[in-house]
Amino acid sequence: MKDWTASEDGRSNSSTIYLKLVDEVDRLILNSAFDLIHGNSKAVAGLIVAQLAHVHELSPQKN
Repeated sequence: MKDWTASEDGRSNSSTIYLKLVDEVDRLILNSAFDLIHGNSKAVAGLIVAQLAHVHELSPQKN
């Protein structure tokens, strides 16, 4: 399994895709500060997972 955090040359976590993902997750966390402060981390986790799925072009699977 390839480490998705590594750049294509495998030397660092400085790939464009990784840095973009970090920026987007950072924005989600900042926008969700109220939920985090009030103990609603599941809502924040859901947003982060949705963003990861979007970035990695994943879609929900049928049960």
